Amino acid sequence: MTKNILLTGAGGAIGQHLAEFLIDNTDYNLTFSYFTENEIPKDLKENDRLKFVVGDISKKETLEKAFDDVDYLIHLASSVNPEKFSGDWKEAYNFGADSTFAIMDYLKAFEKPLHILFPSSGGTVYNDSDKPHSENELVYGESPYGIQKIMFENYFRLLTKINKNISCNVLRISNVYGLHLNKNRKQGFIDISLEKIKNNEPLEIWVPLDTARDYIHIDKVCKYFVKALNHKNKFEIFNVGSGKATTIKDLLDKWEKDFGKKIDYIVKNVEFSEYFPKTNVLDINKIENLD
Repeated sequence: MTKNILLTGAGGAIGQHLAEFLIDNTDYNLTFSYFTENEIPKDLKENDRLKFVVGDISKKETLEKAFDDVDYLIHLASSVNPEKFSGDWKEAYNFGADSTFAIMDYLKAFEKPLHILFPSSGGTVYNDSDKPHSENELVYGESPYGIQKIMFENYFRLLTKINKNISCNVLRISNVYGLHLNKNRKQGFIDISLEKIKNNEPLEIWVPLDTARDYIHIDKVCKYFVKALNHKNKFEIFNVGSGKATTIKDLLDKWEKDFGKKIDYIVKNVEFSEYFPKTNVLDINKIENLD
């Protein structure tokens, strides 16, 4: 029998790509959750394999529709722009927490097997280190955003203990690129920078040029999601990244060579930048070695 996946946040940056990937590369029956009807792409509405749930996923009536005959949950609707945490922490916390807590409360008494994938942040939960981070490290969170992610990791761990029908894989994802751009998107240094270069606009850089990050293309992220769907072992954490550290200067040098011109940029500094580690690269051996 074909299994059913519920994808919340299907209209988000990662959700859009993952929805397309699941349609094109898997045989699962798919339910996509959107906050508004306008988020649903017109071409998807004509696909008989798909179901849609529209509304606030933190509300009981929406949850009941969403979890009708579901075997897997990929919960992306909890994502919050890290920039929100530079302002009112309580407001930012509440913005990202409502849907996730509502889902966990609903699933405490869920009566059939359910496997959950929850995206955490490989870029903000680990401390500053020149060495690749492993999933076994003790994490504190290098920002309010990272702290919230760690909190939810632990709540999902607790959920798997409270309800024996539930299993969960946490994916600590590094810096994703290759995403769709829109005018409201302020996160994603590579995608935003490439668009500015094409438009002959100066780049805005908010960290020192020797800041190193682990960058991974969205197509690879989607492949790791599917890989994690097929691995059920109660509760596990997986790093999702490239396993390579790339500095801002490395990127600027590459783009100047690729575009054949000098890249204009402005180095700025904001309060929240001090929360983030100077160097962050993930050890991805665990997810790479999954069968």
